[in-house]
Amino acid sequence: MTEQCMFEVVVDTIDETTVRELETGLSGLNPQRTPPTRELITVLTIASTVLTIVKTLLEIREKLKAKGSTQPVRIRNIERDELELLSATDEAIEQFVRDAPQP
Repeated sequence: MTEQCMFEVVVDTIDETTVRELETGLSGLNPQRTPPTRELITVLTIASTVLTIVKTLLEIREKLKAKGSTQPVRIRNIERDELELLSATDEAIEQFVRDAPQP
């Protein structure tokens, strides 16, 4: 349960206010922003224990839902498998994080 794991949080925007809010919510996971590309997305890399990542993602999802956010936010593992955060159940998020392959 204390094993370190790494994921990408992908949001379909480059809007600085939106991205900073997401970074603030993920601050306990020390998010690292990937340099911008031509695509209109932002990628934040996070790394921590499975338990901490699951807990943080559930908190972020609830904050985004409470704000009425409809901006797609995806979680991506190292094999590029994705899970849409806002529509995923608690169980799906936990399973995705636990089962993700790690480097």
